[in-house]
Order: sequence, then C-alpha cells, then structure tokens
Amino acid sequence: MNDVEHARIEVMPRAGEQPGNPLAVGRSSRIFQLPNGWYFSTREKIALGPFTSAEKAALGIADFLDFLREAPDHVRRLFRAERTLVA
Repeated sequence: MNDVEHARIEVMPRAGEQPGNPLAVGRSSRIFQLPNGWYFSTREKIALGPFTSAEKAALGIADFLDFLREAPDHVRRLFRAERTLVA
C-alpha cells in the first residue's frame, strides 16, 4: 500500500515562465501527504513538514524560499552540497 498522497495543487509557473507553459504540464506538485501530515520536498529531495494542510505546506514553500534568499552564502552552499551528493 502506498501511504503517500500528492496534493491536487496547480503547479505555479517558474520565474520568467508564462502561465500555461506546455513544459510545465508534466510537473508535479512538491506537496504530499503522509499519515502524520502534509510535507513539501525541496529540489534537494529533502522533505520538510509536517504541516496540518496542503495549503499550509504551500505557505511553507514560500517561507523556505524567503529563508534561502536571506540566508548567508555558507548556508546556501549546504543545500547545493546536499544536491551534489544526491545526484
């Protein structure tokens, strides 16, 4: 049995993309549900949560991106290093 349920949330266009971009059709939401709550996954394949709803997980994504924008370089490098190790 698969305990993961992905949210039915419209995937937002990436920065600089036009809404309705046909390349975005195959993208899935990064928001998913496990038995103990809702999570979102980062590009580095790190699951962050749990949140009480899919909507709160979506807000968590925005907060995470704000955090990364404001984080010092050494913190952002930690995420890039993690991504390199996974690849």
